[in-house]
Amino acid sequence: MHIFTNKVPASYDIAPFVKGLADEGELESMHLDWQIISSTSHVFEDEHPGVAKHLHASNTVVAKKNV
Repeated sequence: MHIFTNKVPASYDIAPFVKGLADEGELESMHLDWQIISSTSHVFEDEHPGVAKHLHASNTVVAKKNV
């Protein structure tokens, strides 16, 4: 699972459309009853045609549902 987080603000080009970003660690905390295989936090630079370079923050969680 992968989700954008609020570790950095939404970039100016999408800020008007963003209803909210997840808190850091929120994705993992929503799956406490799952086996968390890996959990990482990223801040990365991104660039789109017509948009200046900007930052995004995200969390990636690999998990297996306990049965």
